[in-house]
This record gives sequence, structure tokens and C-alpha cells, in this order.
Amino acid sequence: GLKASGELEGKRYGIPYYGVTRAVVCNKEQFTKAGVTVPTSLDELAQVAAKLKAANSATPGYSAFYFPGKYWYGALPFVWAHGGDIAAKDGDAWKGTLDSAESQAGLTALKTLVDQYSSAPKDGDETKNSEIFKTGKVGMVIDSWWAPGVIAKEAGWADKVGAFAVPGVKAGTTAPAFFGGSDLGVSEKSANKALAVEWAKILTSEKIQTQLAKEGGVIPNTKAAFSGHAGNALREPFDTAGENTKFPSVTTPWGNVESSSVLQDMLVKIMTDHATVAEATKEASAAITTKLAG
Repeated sequence: GLKASGELEGKRYGIPYYGVTRAVVCNKEQFTKAGVTVPTSLDELAQVAAKLKAANSATPGYSAFYFPGKYWYGALPFVWAHGGDIAAKDGDAWKGTLDSAESQAGLTALKTLVDQYSSAPKDGDETKNSEIFKTGKVGMVIDSWWAPGVIAKEAGWADKVGAFAVPGVKAGTTAPAFFGGSDLGVSEKSANKALAVEWAKILTSEKIQTQLAKEGGVIPNTKAAFSGHAGNALREPFDTAGENTKFPSVTTPWGNVESSSVLQDMLVKIMTDHATVAEATKEASAAITTKLAG
């Protein structure tokens, strides 16, 4: 998934260094009490959420699936799992495609989960996901690779926190995860280009990538280096998620989209019922098309 981040118009400018992805962080104790196991599809995810909600009906403010409204990183797997996307190239130009039938299906599925199983602020963001999870009032939440490890260090949480990749539409598959991370590049004005290239080769070697995975916990740039997470039940699910990932539109003006609030605004309008999925995605797609024009 990181390969595309260093490419532009068929040319490579950056070498993937490491990745950062997201998966579902879950409360294993609540899963056991509700008699549920890790879901293998999005339909099963909803079924698990329903049972968690029923089993915790006496807990005020409980969220079987905690999802704040502005969380676009968490929303994209639902869009991608249904075959949709943020944008696509139309000839020489990029066009917003969140208003496609596939994208709308993914957002509709997410809204159904949020409406039924989330008590998160519908105009809030994901920055407090881990903090809210530790209150014990959350069954599942999509969070970053580092979250379960940090939570596990809290008193009483070592055996209660777990993780699994966001499942796909078809049973036994995973939804494409949003992949972030870092690339390595050599400055055009570097006085030591050859040395810089050798340095990059060392950092991206299987040996160092395996060490990076083991010591740093991040997703390495090759599957072979996943061995650095061997036996780590809180890291391996993120490797699984990392095997099926996507990256947003690789075009120079993409920053215009990410630095704006077009995606967050669309999601909040949908989650708060200020606009239908069709209305909100039509508006967002038009704005994205304009922003990707540069």
C-alpha cells in the first residue's frame, strides 16, 4: 500500500520506510461475556455490535462500536470495502467519486453502525478514542497500531485489550485499510547523493526493517519483516490489516483535500442527518474535484 505514495506519473521519488495503519481495538472481556468472537465480515461486525449492546444495556453511554463523526481515516475502509473511492482519474484530470453508488453504500453501512451502536460525538474526532476505550464503556473502536499496546500497559488491561483488522464485505476478507507512514528520499541538492542512497538501502533492508518492527512496533515495508511482530497479539492484527491497504489519490494537489475539512464536513453532515448520504457525497465530490484541479 505504501508503494504508491512514493510514485508520481510513473516515476519513483520515494522509498517506503515504514507504515502506520488502523484496525479494530476490542474489549476481549466484553466479547467473552457477550458470547461473541472476532467478526469475519462487516455483516458479522454489526451482529457482534448488537450482542455487545444487549449485554451492556445497563451501562450508561455504552458504545458497542465507538465512532466519532469526523473520523475519515476510519470511514475510508467502509468506502473501499464496497468498491468506492475518494477520487479517480478521468482522462488527465481527477474527479471526486464519493458520490458513486459504491462509495455511498459504504458510507450508508457505516452510518447504520454509528446510529445503532455509537454514543461518540457525531461532530467529534478520533483523538480521544483510546482514552474513551479505557473507561470500559466501549466494545470496539477503530484506532492506530500503537493504541492497544499503550492500553495494555494500564493497570488491569493487559488481558482485556485485543485487536483485529476491519473485516470486508465478503466473509474471510479484510477491508482495505488507510495506510500512512513515511518515505525516504534524496534531496536534489544533496552533496552526497550516492551515500544517501546507500543509507536508504540499509534502512529499508529486511534486517533493519525486522528490527524496526520489533523495537518500534510499526508496520515494516515488506511482509518478510513482519517476523519482527511474531507472537505479539497486539501487533499482528495490524500486519494483517497492512496486507490490504490503500492510499489516497497520488496527485500533487492532494494536499488541498487533506488540509481542508471537506471529508470531515461530509461525514458530520451524514452522521447528524443534516444531509442524506447522497446529498453530502455529491457536495463533497464536487469540492474534491475542484481541489484536485490545483
